Order: sequence, then structure tokens, then C-alpha cells
Amino acid sequence: MRYYASLLAAAFIATSEYAQALTVSGGDATVFDPSTGACGFFNTGDDFVVGIDFFSFSSVPIAGVSTTSPLCGRQMVVSAPGDKTVTATIVDVCSGCRKGSVVLSPAAFDQIITSDVDLVEGISWTVV
Repeated sequence: MRYYASLLAAAFIATSEYAQALTVSGGDATVFDPSTGACGFFNTGDDFVVGIDFFSFSSVPIAGVSTTSPLCGRQMVVSAPGDKTVTATIVDVCSGCRKGSVVLSPAAFDQIITSDVDLVEGISWTVV
């Protein structure tokens, strides 16, 4: 039993360290209307939440028997051109997004736009 507890703890630490090191650049950000996402959390457009591309969402190793990404509930900083940043919680996957792209709730998206646009190109993001 101790062996399995040690193995589970090691897997959790490895997963956490991998997720902390995840930084992606070269994607786009657009706005979406969140509800109950892939992580199982209910959110509204007033929450600072984000959905990330499927590749990134599924690239973090899963420790144990989980059906969601270890990135669920983690904070990430999205940086847009012009030194605009927003911190949002990962709550969903964007299956139609290309690698490195995200969808942001209206509240979060408004923090990185400078005009009435629905797409911000050339973003980067880091899980914190």
C-alpha cells in the first residue's frame, strides 16, 4: 500500500511540475460564452475563465484515474501584443482552436483588447 501511495505522490508531483512549466506562444485569443466546460465547473461571462486548445489541454500527463486534465482549475496568464495581460482560470477545452490558441470569457477578453475586435492574434500564455 505504501508503494502505491508513493507512486501516486510521485505522479502528482511530476504532473504539477510539468503543468507549471507549460508556456505557449503564437496562438490567437477569441471570446466565448462559458457555461459548464470540460472541467465540470459552471461559469458565466463575468468570470475570468479560459478554454485552451485540445493539444495543450490533453498534453499534460494525468496522474491516477481522472477524466479531466490536470490543468483544470489552474491559473494562466494570457499576454497579448501591447503589453496587455489577463489572469484566468482554465475551465474548458477549445476543440476547434489551433495549437496555442485560447477562448476567453467576455470579462477576461475585455482585459486584452484595445478596440472592438473579436480576435487577438499573437498571444502567449503561461500556466502559473
